[in-house]
Amino acid sequence: MKSEYSEFVDTLTALNRTSRQFISEQYSEWNAVSESAAVLLKLLANEGTEQWTQTKLAQEMCVSESSLCTLIERLRGEQLLHRERDAIDRRKTRLTLTPQGHLAAEQISLTDRKIEATLQKHLSNEAKISLVDACQSLLDACKKSQLDGDLTRRAA
Repeated sequence: MKSEYSEFVDTLTALNRTSRQFISEQYSEWNAVSESAAVLLKLLANEGTEQWTQTKLAQEMCVSESSLCTLIERLRGEQLLHRERDAIDRRKTRLTLTPQGHLAAEQISLTDRKIEATLQKHLSNEAKISLVDACQSLLDACKKSQLDGDLTRRAA
């Protein structure tokens, strides 16, 4: 017999796996890019004043730095990204989107809206609000747990 906790974790795991597969298929079908490529392009498109290091990008995307490096090189080859040395600190590199990269990011945003519409049509307005609130609470709890774990490891 499953405990309530196990069922909760199992449900979250299944939701994560299934939703990532669904979203990945949509990005592939509509944009001919992988989920990781879509996430990277969206992060860089929404960069604003934030300077992303490759380490921070890898952490945000939950991929290894070597996987990110491979992805960056692939997107550079597809002329979606440009890499240049930082003008102030030549040891650092800066990633920027090319005009084609900006266009791809815009198309990915359109795909995001299609995905959202497809999934939301199965929920009432009240359920949508509750789901967003619950997901945000879970995200906050995960981030707090990660931070608490990092602080505990540093103190040891």
